[in-house]
Amino acid sequence: MLLCDAISLVCGEICLQLGSIVAQATQPVRLVPGKITDASVTTWLVHGTHMFTLIKHGAVTLAYCHGNQTLFYARPEFMLSSTTPDGYSFLAQLAEDREREARPDAPPQTTPRLLIMDLVTPRIEEPGKRYDALRALPFGFPPSCVLQWAGHQNALRKFLQGGLPHEVSGVIALCGPLHMVRELRVEAPVPCLEFDVRRMEARVEDPTAMKRARAA
Repeated sequence: MLLCDAISLVCGEICLQLGSIVAQATQPVRLVPGKITDASVTTWLVHGTHMFTLIKHGAVTLAYCHGNQTLFYARPEFMLSSTTPDGYSFLAQLAEDREREARPDAPPQTTPRLLIMDLVTPRIEEPGKRYDALRALPFGFPPSCVLQWAGHQNALRKFLQGGLPHEVSGVIALCGPLHMVRELRVEAPVPCLEFDVRRMEARVEDPTAMKRARAA
């Protein structure tokens, strides 16, 4: 997907809001080469994705596009709930999920979704604690957003073998807020498969992702 198309899906008008929370939430993403260890908190990167930070700012939701470093108002379908505390922000990546076809001869249909990858503010340095805090939030995300699963690398690779409704370009490790590591090795994109979209979501009522990964 082109960046201009991603922006038109997620964003409305340009926003000129200022403030310390907005400034902290709109820092650039750092995706750098490095080593992923067995203890790393890992998740997947959507093939050809574009990243956004959703920011709760009073009664509105702002969407910061990392691709062109511009702040917008989020479109209504990507607005955070009214119960989301002011100043909370979330890193997300855009996916075009392939839907199950009603008939074998039907043309493929896709649905754009934001996968919520990480908590940006309030700032928590340790990725495991940050992800557990994200999953424990007492408010939900809109239907167009899914809280993305994360865990240890071995468990994640088994998870990905079950297929996703979009292509995956590789595994990344969550480090500090807005800081991720990807190993320097070439991986063929994982193709999208027939898939229940709910499977990729980290559900609050399930055991924590870290506990599932340790047991795997």
